[in-house]
Amino acid sequence: MADNIYSKLNKIKLEFNARNVKKSGKNKHSGFDYYELSDIQPVLTELCDKYNVYQFISFDDTIASLVLVNVDDPEQKVAFTSPMREISIPGANAIQSLGGIETYQRRYLLLMAFDITEPDLFDATAGTPGNREEGITSEQVQWIKENIDVPAMLNHLGVQSILSLTKVQANAVIQAKKRQMEKNNQ
Repeated sequence: MADNIYSKLNKIKLEFNARNVKKSGKNKHSGFDYYELSDIQPVLTELCDKYNVYQFISFDDTIASLVLVNVDDPEQKVAFTSPMREISIPGANAIQSLGGIETYQRRYLLLMAFDITEPDLFDATAGTPGNREEGITSEQVQWIKENIDVPAMLNHLGVQSILSLTKVQANAVIQAKKRQMEKNNQ
């Protein structure tokens, strides 16, 4: 009896881990190494070929998808998805930005599907002094109360109280209102 898709996926995971694939990406800002797509894709393609698993990656406006298909029984499939997000790449045109988004999504889908681990930066930095979000300032509260329909803003943001906003969120609200005011004055 041929292996099912889950059995094949598990064998690929085990062999990938046994190969001790090295991370070539270096984040100079946060000081950690990470897998580049070029580190993992060739190994995964070889292992998928060995176990007769086909990788199909696709994108639409809202979802990136990776479907793994058992070539021996194409009805057996397992899918992994991730919401699409925009990124801003300084100096890049729209097509280059799209390519960057798709490269990130491909990498993250493969990491997810094959349980390839990366550093957990959120847990490693959560609560550290440089990573805590500061609460809204009294000056920001005052400006918002004087210039913005607070109940409408809270409803729009889905928060219960103006005091639950962070300093960064309040600044974004204030800047958006200032742009709107400037536009209305023109």
